Amino acid sequence: MSEAIAFDTHRFVKRLTDNGFTEAQAEALADEQVSLLNSNLATKQNLLELEGAQKQNLQEHEAATKQNLLELEEATKRNLLELKGDLERQIVELKGDLERQLAEVKGDLERKIVEAKNDLLKYLIGAMVAQTGVIAGLVLGLMQLSAGS
Repeated sequence: MSEAIAFDTHRFVKRLTDNGFTEAQAEALADEQVSLLNSNLATKQNLLELEGAQKQNLQEHEAATKQNLLELEEATKRNLLELKGDLERQIVELKGDLERQLAEVKGDLERKIVEAKNDLLKYLIGAMVAQTGVIAGLVLGLMQLSAGS
């Protein structure tokens, strides 16, 4: 009898002989049955070895997974730092562009204000000259009227 399983060969042989087999046939079948069972069934030792191998495999996978996660974390940190640098550079460029545009708008506004002041001064001076001419004409007209009376 094998250590793999407990197989009652005596009972097996007895049943076969009770059902018409010769004792030699029954014993041959019992031996083959034991051999078949022993070659196809796992022993406790087989299961313990398999369990140990599975634990080892699981530990290896766990270690590999942790390593992969660490590498992924580092790669993510690097990518975030690169992205941060890119964003900061773009912000600086955008700020510079906005400052240039603002300076252009400010310069345009200042130039237009100066042009508007100049135009206003032209019109005021023209109006003052015209008004002075009208006043001078009125004064001369009044003087002629008073001299003629």
